[in-house]
Amino acid sequence: MDSKNQNRTRIEIEPDHSVNIEGFFRIHPVPDKNSEDLYDIACLELLDYLKKIEEGARPDNAQTRLLQEDYVKQLHQIAKKICERNDSGFNLLVKLGKAKGTYLTQRNEHLKAQILGAELLPEGAPRELRLTKLDGDASEGERKLFLEIQRTYSVVDIVLSRREEKNKRRFSMRKLEIAKHAEALRIEYLRRLKDIADEAKIHRSTANYALQKLSLFQESFVSREADTVKNEHIRLLGLRAITISISMLVLFIIGYTVDNPYPELINVNKLQSFLMLSIGACAGTWLSFSLRRTIIGFGDLILLEPDRVHPTSRIIFVIILTVIVGLLLELEWIGIWISGAEVLPSKGVMQALLIGALCGVAERSLAGVVSGKADEFLGIVENKEVNREDR
Repeated sequence: MDSKNQNRTRIEIEPDHSVNIEGFFRIHPVPDKNSEDLYDIACLELLDYLKKIEEGARPDNAQTRLLQEDYVKQLHQIAKKICERNDSGFNLLVKLGKAKGTYLTQRNEHLKAQILGAELLPEGAPRELRLTKLDGDASEGERKLFLEIQRTYSVVDIVLSRREEKNKRRFSMRKLEIAKHAEALRIEYLRRLKDIADEAKIHRSTANYALQKLSLFQESFVSREADTVKNEHIRLLGLRAITISISMLVLFIIGYTVDNPYPELINVNKLQSFLMLSIGACAGTWLSFSLRRTIIGFGDLILLEPDRVHPTSRIIFVIILTVIVGLLLELEWIGIWISGAEVLPSKGVMQALLIGALCGVAERSLAGVVSGKADEFLGIVENKEVNREDR
């Protein structure tokens, strides 16, 4: 009977079992489920363990993969003993239970130690990084890491999405090539972010190291994308400035070719001076951004202008303020003299262009100057009203 039982089960080892857990080894023929033999019961238990491993979720990081591989290797050693029957069936059942208990305990401890998880969707060509929520026991450093990864992903997604939208509106023979390059960049960035998140997922103690890697990723992202983002903004601002300047120039030329129907109401020369003033303001606004934003940080990639004003609105805003400054000069509410000569827009095209360009370059201070003069004017009006009441 013992000889019969010894030939009852055999073990087959797959050639690449150290790499591929699924198909690690097979035992056949499968013992009868109604058998009361302890070796058969141990064999059935072992097959059930293997089935649950194969049907379960694949390990999502290196640590859980190592734990599972070590567990399967222990099962393999026990399977050999079942087939050889060089240990009692009872002892083998105990060893099976102990191996399973150790594996489940280690896996549960590892899962408790995880602070966040990352998943790329869809799997083939990922376009989204999905993070799990932190548990309630997360430390301040771990929460900071979680928020920084979310912030970093948001910046990366916005920068790349804007580029993709602009590419869709672009008419170019290289449109398909540019789209493929943008998709490859997105996949690369998302996978690097997932690797950083997985670094922290292995154990809580790696959170600070993951933060350092995230900082390096941000620096690398700025190095690769800052020039493109800045140049795209300068190009857009320049195109808007040129468009508005051309419209002003057309009106300037019309002033020379068309007779003035209301000479007593409209001073064409001064009107043309203010058109030149506006063209100068367009050029100055374009120069202002390049002079101000010499260095771009990671957060600046999605918000180059803190006031969030669109390039077209910015140019119009600066033109209006510049025109107000020009009116203050012409009405002599303020006076500027250089080398003994008064500065006025109406003193020539060159002077009007220069005044407009300087106002555009100093756009940040321009609003304060105009606001200050408005407050001064209202203060004078208020004093006049008080003096009138006293009389």
